[in-house]
Amino acid sequence: MLFANWPPPILGVIKVNCDASFDSISGEARVGARDRARIRDHLGAITTGDSTRFKALSTLVVETFDVRIDVCLAIEACL
Repeated sequence: MLFANWPPPILGVIKVNCDASFDSISGEARVGARDRARIRDHLGAITTGDSTRFKALSTLVVETFDVRIDVCLAIEACL
């Protein structure tokens, strides 16, 4: 069931999944859900998504970059 651990937003609202990981030893970072489902509507339908890997210096940088990507995805999708 899709909503088992994910409560959907109310009608007319989108929900963004900020999902980032960071390895402080290698500097490897990844943002985005593995299934690329990052923005969903009230029905749980995937509105848009992406997954990106890059090098970073800290968890704060990775989390901030993730939020920036999500905002850009929402803007590009006219959400």
